[in-house]
Amino acid sequence: HIASYHPCAQTTGEWFYERSWEGVYSGFDEATRAGFAQWVEARYGTVEALRAAWRMPDVSFDSVRVPTTEERDASAAGMFRDPATERFVIDFYAYQQDAVADAIEHASRIIKEASGGRKAVTVFHGYLSSCQDCPRVLLPAAIWPWVVCSSRRMWTS
Repeated sequence: HIASYHPCAQTTGEWFYERSWEGVYSGFDEATRAGFAQWVEARYGTVEALRAAWRMPDVSFDSVRVPTTEERDASAAGMFRDPATERFVIDFYAYQQDAVADAIEHASRIIKEASGGRKAVTVFHGYLSSCQDCPRVLLPAAIWPWVVCSSRRMWTS
């Protein structure tokens, strides 16, 4: 008897981007750039809105790129980002997490449909304690579950 299925992905089976725990950045491939550009267009709708949000007067949906390692490392407030000045990098991280959540939802939907909705689906994803420069003492234990989840949709699906 099987009560639950546990779809796994990425290196550890925990839906982490490869080697992220080592401080290695991912997403420099064309597929990620193209996915990010689509995500950005859906989010902002117009080039004008994108330019205002990112404070990049020459950016277009066709010229969207992935932030460099240097851009990802540059934050005046450590693990925190200023949405007024760092929206470009914030958006890329949000896109990455939405891409993982989409994959998890896709696998989960297949399992639910194949089992006629009779089987649970469990995944390991989104640990606050594994974030670099994210000591647990920064947040009270009562709110960890809300912060740990990296995609808003994970709580509503």
